[in-house]
Amino acid sequence: MNFKISEDKFAGSFTLSDDPNEPDEDVIPWNREGEITTLYKKNSVEKLEKMLKDEPNKYKQCRLERQEHFLGTAVILTPGNAEYGRKVNITTKKNHGRTFDGDIVVVEIFIQNTLSSSNEETNLTGRVVGVLKRKEDIYSKIFICRLDDFMRMVPIDENYVKFYIKSPYYKIRAKRVHFYKRLQIEHENSEIGLELKRYQYVNPHSSHHQETDLYSVRYLHWSCNHFYPFGYVEGTFPAGKSTIFDVRYRAPGVHRNEIKNEAMKFVEEFSRKEATSITTEEREDLTKLFTFTIDGKNTEIFDDGFSVEKCKDHENCWKVGIHVTDVTSFVPEDSKLDIEAEERGSSFTGNDTDKGKMLPQPINEKCSLTSEKKRLVVSLFIHSSQPPLHIYTNHKLKEADHEMPQPQLTKIKIRKNLTFSHAQKYLNKQVDLLNSVLFEKINKLWTIMWELRVLRLGAAAFYKEPDDPGNDWHNVCMAQILVEEAMITYNSCMAYFLKSSGESFIGRAEKEPIAADVEIWNPSDLSLYQKSYWTFINRNSQIKKTSLETTMPVSSEVWEIIEDALNNDKVETAVLLACCDDKQPRLIPGLNRFKAITPIAECRLMNRDDDTAHFLLRVKTYAQCSSPLRRYADIVNQRVVIGLLRNSYHLPEDIVQRVHELSRREEDAVNHERALQYYHFVENFKPEFHEGFLTKVDDLKVSATFPSLTRAFEIPKAEMALFQTENTKFTWMFRSYCLVNREGFLNLSGCMVIETVKWNEFLSLLESDLRLQRKRIVKNALLEIIEEMECMPVNTTDTKPTLNHFFKLEIDIKLQPLHFQLSRGVEWGIPTLLPQLVHLNDQFDVCLQHRRHVDVFEINRPKDENLTFSTLKLKYYHDHWVSLVRLDGQYSAVHSLNSIFLNSFSVTLEVKNGQINGRFMLEKIFCGERFIYFNEDDLICLRERQSSSGDVWIAHAEITEVKNNDSTTKVTFVVSKYHTNGLPPPPYPRQMTCEIIPLNVSHRRMIKALHSLHNPDLPALILNICLETPNQESMISGICVDHVINSVGSVRVEAFNVNLNEEQIKNIKTALKNRFTLIQGPPGTGKSLMGAHLAYYFCRINKALTKKAKVLYCGPSNKSVDVVAEYLMKTKSLKIVRVYGSMLEELDFPIPNKPKLFGLSEKPSRPPDPKLHPYALHHIIREKGKPFAEKLKEFDLKFAEAFKNQNKSDCIKLQTYQEYDKLLKEAKEAELKDKDIVLCTCIAAGGPLLSGLTYAQCIIDECGMCSEPECLVPLVAAAKSGEHLQVTLIGDHKQLQPIVTCHEAKRGGLDKSLFERLSKHALKLTRQYRMHPGICKFPSKKFYGDELITDQSVEQRRVVVDPIKFYHVNGEEEEDGSKSKFNTKEAELVVTLVKKMLKKFQAKDIMILTPYLAQCSKIRKIINSTLGVNLHVGTVVTSQGSEADCILLSLVRSNQMLPLEEDPETAWVFRNIGFVSDDHQINVAITRARLALRIVGNKDLLSKYSTWKHLVADYKTKNALEETK
Repeated sequence: MNFKISEDKFAGSFTLSDDPNEPDEDVIPWNREGEITTLYKKNSVEKLEKMLKDEPNKYKQCRLERQEHFLGTAVILTPGNAEYGRKVNITTKKNHGRTFDGDIVVVEIFIQNTLSSSNEETNLTGRVVGVLKRKEDIYSKIFICRLDDFMRMVPIDENYVKFYIKSPYYKIRAKRVHFYKRLQIEHENSEIGLELKRYQYVNPHSSHHQETDLYSVRYLHWSCNHFYPFGYVEGTFPAGKSTIFDVRYRAPGVHRNEIKNEAMKFVEEFSRKEATSITTEEREDLTKLFTFTIDGKNTEIFDDGFSVEKCKDHENCWKVGIHVTDVTSFVPEDSKLDIEAEERGSSFTGNDTDKGKMLPQPINEKCSLTSEKKRLVVSLFIHSSQPPLHIYTNHKLKEADHEMPQPQLTKIKIRKNLTFSHAQKYLNKQVDLLNSVLFEKINKLWTIMWELRVLRLGAAAFYKEPDDPGNDWHNVCMAQILVEEAMITYNSCMAYFLKSSGESFIGRAEKEPIAADVEIWNPSDLSLYQKSYWTFINRNSQIKKTSLETTMPVSSEVWEIIEDALNNDKVETAVLLACCDDKQPRLIPGLNRFKAITPIAECRLMNRDDDTAHFLLRVKTYAQCSSPLRRYADIVNQRVVIGLLRNSYHLPEDIVQRVHELSRREEDAVNHERALQYYHFVENFKPEFHEGFLTKVDDLKVSATFPSLTRAFEIPKAEMALFQTENTKFTWMFRSYCLVNREGFLNLSGCMVIETVKWNEFLSLLESDLRLQRKRIVKNALLEIIEEMECMPVNTTDTKPTLNHFFKLEIDIKLQPLHFQLSRGVEWGIPTLLPQLVHLNDQFDVCLQHRRHVDVFEINRPKDENLTFSTLKLKYYHDHWVSLVRLDGQYSAVHSLNSIFLNSFSVTLEVKNGQINGRFMLEKIFCGERFIYFNEDDLICLRERQSSSGDVWIAHAEITEVKNNDSTTKVTFVVSKYHTNGLPPPPYPRQMTCEIIPLNVSHRRMIKALHSLHNPDLPALILNICLETPNQESMISGICVDHVINSVGSVRVEAFNVNLNEEQIKNIKTALKNRFTLIQGPPGTGKSLMGAHLAYYFCRINKALTKKAKVLYCGPSNKSVDVVAEYLMKTKSLKIVRVYGSMLEELDFPIPNKPKLFGLSEKPSRPPDPKLHPYALHHIIREKGKPFAEKLKEFDLKFAEAFKNQNKSDCIKLQTYQEYDKLLKEAKEAELKDKDIVLCTCIAAGGPLLSGLTYAQCIIDECGMCSEPECLVPLVAAAKSGEHLQVTLIGDHKQLQPIVTCHEAKRGGLDKSLFERLSKHALKLTRQYRMHPGICKFPSKKFYGDELITDQSVEQRRVVVDPIKFYHVNGEEEEDGSKSKFNTKEAELVVTLVKKMLKKFQAKDIMILTPYLAQCSKIRKIINSTLGVNLHVGTVVTSQGSEADCILLSLVRSNQMLPLEEDPETAWVFRNIGFVSDDHQINVAITRARLALRIVGNKDLLSKYSTWKHLVADYKTKNALEETK
């Protein structure tokens, strides 16, 4: 394929290849590492056919069945081969080849066919070597896709591969999707052109948009050098519409006129023959027989009907007729109509009379068993006195014992078309009994079908899987069972007839679960269904008792329906509901495990020699014959049946190649129907509460099952705002205030339970009366269970508020259901129900919605006319970073568990032009006493319970304005455009619950700094830095200044006691002269020491120029600033001050009754280092002789006294706090006036205290760890100096990046520092003083262009051990409750190595690092239990700036079950190696050691990432790679 890119809209051309392997290759190869690698061999169809012929044992023709994450199977299709139907496991992307799901492929077999000792076939494994035939025309197919993080298109059907999308080359920071129009090039039938229509900016930061925005993608080409095919975007696809299912499941459209005309012709010809009795002379006329149909309420065509009459040949016998319409008489084989029907395969549900149907309307009308119409049918008559036992796998009778019913060609006339609900009303005696004939026949039919069901299934007969997505299944369940049993009987008898004849047919088979899976099933002994199948599988072996509890939790919603059914004498309905495992929470886990181990039923070609039964149906043989109007396979089988009756038909020889596609089309049709059914259910669903039972709880998520709806949802624990979990005990912590008097909590109503003894007695009663002949006894047993049903008290603990702030709520969820409000939502473009809210008690709800997608707070923002940007580029810069900071701030705020709940307070809402605005007012004294502060950009989740229904209206909003006057605080907010959950907003002041979610102070200050870019007084230097045009020219000169600059390096600064090297001296001099300087300092090059020197010399210059301005020295963390402060505090000639944030200050001087405003879920922060107390501002102002010291100490004593007696802490009035704050501010302002250097974090620099000072220079250390908006905070704070400001950034962008917790914000680029963006302007330090040369060599070459030079002082150190070693460990990674990972085998090896290292190093000189907190905990635990020494064990992230003689690094990631890709793409690496594949963390981890570095990890997995691959290879050449057992 040759692209022809031009300047106009014509975007290129490509050739449609007839060969699915596309052997011609003109596209430039691509590889993750930039290498040219051929991933797939280019085998033509002719070559593949030759391979099959020449080496049939090695190569097999197969059908590929793709699965997610490239774990698929290939089904062998070789006709006449003993291995036909056997599956071959295909793993890894490369082994899948350039294939799509369903393709006919050639597979090279790796493991040959052998038998294990248990006589079970071993699994075959192999790889695809080429495609023989595509399943479908891949060029014309539309793929509905969503956009992933890497700008690839991901089909919503997980069986299809991703697409690289075509886009023209552009250099722009925003991401765009380009839309193309397909053109047919003149005179070129096989060449196609593309024309660029338009492009659309996409929001790369929005998880909401990622789920709702869908695109139509077409296939373009698949290079042999790419993992994924290329495609082009044709347009957007409407999310949330039912049309999505038509495309996803390939639902056909209306029939072509040609097909309709042919169908009409066949019908007319048949009508003429029928008029002359030519076609019906061989059929028995049963038009006087009373027949009827039973189908769903929306059924348009009727395949099957029933008749019931007393048998004239046997005593006490009823003759049941099952009649299936004869379609084959109207669809001649190999006609255009027949070919079209086979291509469609099945009928698809739709509103149109013709759209989606397998057969055109004339055929459907002629064949449908519509009332009062005479129709040709294939009938099967069953006698109740002689049931067809031969078809049942649990009956072994001789053929002479019972005659098998034979099919007959008949003609009938339907009297009545019934729906399931109408038929069930007859069964429940709910209709007018005047039509006694129909009443008698339906009830007799039920009795006979139930008898057959019991004979087939035994006690499992009482289980029927609900197929209604709502809670109305009980109104149709008996009628559905009746029809289902009749169809199973018909199809099984037909299969027996076909098999006995020796003719081949399309059958459906299902194997039993394998023994190993059955062993881990663990069925519940409280389920008739599970006990029955356990006994069936294990050949009458009794099930083990699994339930030790004396009670069983049940759904009150389900049992209310059961009780209502019993009160209306609907005993069968009540029993079916009670025995439905999907409706009983305790039985669901065992049921789900059974479904998981049960093989999927498959269509296959069968004959007399095929003895494969159908496991779940428990029949010996099964064929699809009952729906010839809906399934083409049924037409094929019907032709065989009628042909055998007429001795005139044989199955086509090539049918074996078509069976699978017919099966897939049937599966598509079934899934399409279910999807539409669920779609319509969701569309009509109004938010409402349902009981949710947590049937499965693991470290990361809970599985909530809703028995009343027969639905289950997996909910991440993070969405449930859990403060703590311990086994089944869930703990929430709420900071809550109520504006009305609170009488206490009203807890949940409790859990309904029944005694297991009573339940087992009921099950035993059913087992002894499978035919329900003693209905009154069964009814009384159920009523007795209901009468003795207990409401267990909720196992919760509510603690009273501590200091009137926090409430702790504990719930044991083992037996206790939670009440979830479900609402409509969209996932991957498909409408679905989603848990929106979990109700804990009458005071507290947890909103799951905004924790699932924080961008639900997104509002329509008006344009700010005050932002007068001089250039469009600067405006884009502002908008881009503000959106990212706001998104990250919202994510952090939502997940910090620092919400403030205001209950029962008045909120006013107004709707104007479709926008909902709101406001509320609170007394200032109320807010002040509770330390409640409102700020613009803070988030709000509003909730109000509807008085009529009890459901909760939910809205998400953002505060846009806060006004304070003398007595009140007025808050105005705007409701998000994603607010609605289907309930109308209250239009007038209401008492609501308001969850205030405060934005972190760091994000507020970053947003404020970004808004400051519009300030006309802002120095041009800062704007130029933002726009990547910083001015680095020299700015100052003079005799006194030159004297200071020349003194750098010539005289040692006594306080530092270290000589600077030539590079450091040169870089300091450059920074002293220039307005803007970047200095890159790799590990061990002394950049922090150099930064301290730079600050020292800046101060000397300021004094020389008699400037009163200060030096602002910042860093991303308190640790990074403290390192420099410790250097500078030794300089007696400088006045330095270390300014901490209020949270750290209050650790030294706590304030009573003040809640912890941020980080409720985090570990307590460390107080400031005592060594720095003499230089810490909050300590200096309390020193003796300071003007405000005495008054501050009075407050400290008063607060300390309050802490001694918590109950009296409330006595401290608001006025006291306000006076203390005022005094503190005055004291700090006074102290800061004469300081030379101010040291603080970047965020602290943006506070009102420090941003008001004047600075001549701003130094940001460890700048590579600061996000770009974070760097702007101190830069804007220092802007008072105007054009005289000097800025120096010191850091290393090759080490740790900014830490960003929000995935969407990180994806948008918030984790890229300002330093990294401007790194091309950086000066470098290359002489390192830390690492042994053997340790330094690899990071120098990999990350720093082999420029690092090891100082001679390092080389002179005494070497006591080998400097480097990599220990390969094939362990297994695990996860803890916080999603952190650990690896026990690695942890044990690390401790073993520590024992060895302790013989060479002291404990204080050994440091253990790992990327994961869970591994830190695991290692500490083993060390404490075995060694009992105090060692530093920490994460890589916290180690930057640290060093030790010996470093032991545990990498954790290892998965023995994971198939390893040969050359994996970035997404695979990230999914399986995580941030261990982050070069920045790797660099930090391997550059902390001075003398010895020991790395422990799985080299096989880690080597799939290039950096680890190169390191392992490098260590291997140096004999530093050691394999461990």
